[in-house]
Amino acid sequence: MPAFSEVQVIALAPDEGSVKSGRELANLRKWVSVGGSERALWGDCQGGGSRPYQACIDLSEPAFKCSCPSRKFPCKHGLGLLFLFARDASSFNSAQVPDWVKQWLESRDLLSDKRAKKKEEGESTPDPVAKAKRQSERLLKVELGLVEFRLWLQDRVRQGIAGLERQSYSFWETPAARLTDAQAPGLARQLRQCAGIPNSGEGWQARLLERLSLMHLAAEGYTRIDQLPDDLQQDLRTVIGFTTSQDEVLNSDGVSDDWQIIGQRLDIDDKLKVQRTWLRGEQSRRWALVLSFAFGMQPLDVSLQPGFVIDAELCFFPSASPLRALVKKRSELMQPLHHFSAYKNADEFLQAFAVELGLNPWLEILPIAVDNVVAGKNSSGQFFLIDSENSIIPLGISHGVEWQILAITGGHPFSIFGEWNGENLLPLSLLVNGQLHRIDPRPVVSVT
Repeated sequence: MPAFSEVQVIALAPDEGSVKSGRELANLRKWVSVGGSERALWGDCQGGGSRPYQACIDLSEPAFKCSCPSRKFPCKHGLGLLFLFARDASSFNSAQVPDWVKQWLESRDLLSDKRAKKKEEGESTPDPVAKAKRQSERLLKVELGLVEFRLWLQDRVRQGIAGLERQSYSFWETPAARLTDAQAPGLARQLRQCAGIPNSGEGWQARLLERLSLMHLAAEGYTRIDQLPDDLQQDLRTVIGFTTSQDEVLNSDGVSDDWQIIGQRLDIDDKLKVQRTWLRGEQSRRWALVLSFAFGMQPLDVSLQPGFVIDAELCFFPSASPLRALVKKRSELMQPLHHFSAYKNADEFLQAFAVELGLNPWLEILPIAVDNVVAGKNSSGQFFLIDSENSIIPLGISHGVEWQILAITGGHPFSIFGEWNGENLLPLSLLVNGQLHRIDPRPVVSVT
């Protein structure tokens, strides 16, 4: 039976109101009965009517079903059941699966089989001529779009960046939309991110110039992409916005290892949820990033839980500095994580970051783990870490996260894992006395 955290339950909720209502139901007194198996959870929740509502969860996705009339998915009863499981899994002792749960799971299996059969029957060999034509048309669009974008960048150099803090959002959105039309969505996304930099505080000029310089490097590099090494070509295409199919990645040679699931981060952009899960191979010492996407009320993949070790084979997306990966196959058995390998101090991980930037200049973040650090504050009240060499490691955290760290560590030395962006560390996990603690650096909803 997989483990869940409250942060993961929150990620499945359709809105904050449902989170609050679900938490109120995460109490055994609210339930007539609860039960669980390796695949499912179920329970009877006493509502306002004479008969309790029947709620169940298929843990393999997860998917929810409830007899209540709510149109929200999942409803508060499903969330309450999962919150209760996250807080006290021991309450869900193995029990005989009720008939109504069996019928629902069987109907889901039947529907899944029908979809797989329909997909198999519908598959056909793509027309290579039509595919080549589409690729040629896109390449032409990208080339023309980058010509226009380079002219826009040249105008910024001639006119300077002073005064850009007074520009409206449309100043950035117009060229970004043209890049999108030119099928270069990667550069378009970066350009839209530039809109907020001029109002990001002191030193914004240097940050904006760095971002525009990397975009200029990509646009110029694409004009002579054939002269670059194969892996760097792939990184450049990724920056522009070309994608690699998952089938192509999964057909490549994988890396089998005992993978430590060290950290996880959830980002929400409008209705799109992006879950970033970081793994580290115990033998290979390789880092791996597994992404999970969900739109609207779609559930995220919760099969990879921080604090555990899995025996798995991962396939990596091509890159000069490969990080993103897909799970090709894995064992269902998960062992608790009690340690992870880490850098001794800041100098070591800065050297590693410099090496990776030399391989891929568009690298935005690097996963790092550092041993034997302590938390501190300067005279201005700024929170940071101090390593074993008394070097300061700045943190990129929202207000209140420092109290999470202090409460967990008690002011004693600890190991930390997070994402380093070249300026600060975004903490995701702490290792204290052989136990991994998750940190929510930018909480979407309070978990207290």
